[in-house]
Amino acid sequence: MQAFAVAALSIWLCLGATTLAESHGPQHCTSPNMTGVLTVMALNGGEIKATGHYHYDTTDKKLRFTESEMHLNKSEHLEDYLMLFEEVTQIFTHLTRFQSPPKGSAEKGFRKVISIALLLHNTLWRPLDNRVVLPLRRPSQGVFYDIDLKNQSCRKMSLQSHAHALELPAGAVHQVELFLGSDTVQEENIKVNIWMGSVPETKGQYSVSTTVGDCLPLSTFYSTDSITLLFSNSQVVTEVKEPEVFSLPSFCEGLELEDTHNDFFSIFNTV
Repeated sequence: MQAFAVAALSIWLCLGATTLAESHGPQHCTSPNMTGVLTVMALNGGEIKATGHYHYDTTDKKLRFTESEMHLNKSEHLEDYLMLFEEVTQIFTHLTRFQSPPKGSAEKGFRKVISIALLLHNTLWRPLDNRVVLPLRRPSQGVFYDIDLKNQSCRKMSLQSHAHALELPAGAVHQVELFLGSDTVQEENIKVNIWMGSVPETKGQYSVSTTVGDCLPLSTFYSTDSITLLFSNSQVVTEVKEPEVFSLPSFCEGLELEDTHNDFFSIFNTV
């Protein structure tokens, strides 16, 4: 933990902070929709693990990352990931078939079943083809697709954690507010919040810097017993002009989910 604190502090200094501002404990914030360039560096060795363009949908928690051809260390397959951190599965539950609504005591029992189902699942029912249909939207574990457009192949794997470098994790604790640049000339500085926390699912520690106001993640330092990574976010535009990038290629549809122990950080560590 001491090594983590020292490394996190060194990152803050490398950012060029010149002045400490008094911290008033800002509220947890949410990133906007973003496109930009994400660069991942392994700090134990200085190796660039990956660099490429990304699109991030903050509402539906979807991320598409396409590795850049300028990453000269890669001579073969360039990585292409679609990550769905909060995938929602819609399941249609058919309670019964009927030609006409039941009558008498049977009708009371039928309505009771419907009422209980609606109460438990907070949804609506509708008749369809003489059936009572309950569309149940249940959040499932996150998934990511490893896509190979060249060979039209795909893998669908589970995500162990929803935490990633383009969104401030839910349990992040504010540490300090920094000025990057001059604190006397407003046009020449950026206010940055530093947050720290842990990811229980991966036993990792992180430090995240976000801009004050619009909550843009600038950099994320992540460390476990086995990996130490720095994620740098650059060339950011706060919109997604091509939402079709989140569409799943047809050759990826209908795949069985591989139950793995992957998470956002470990995926980039193995690139």
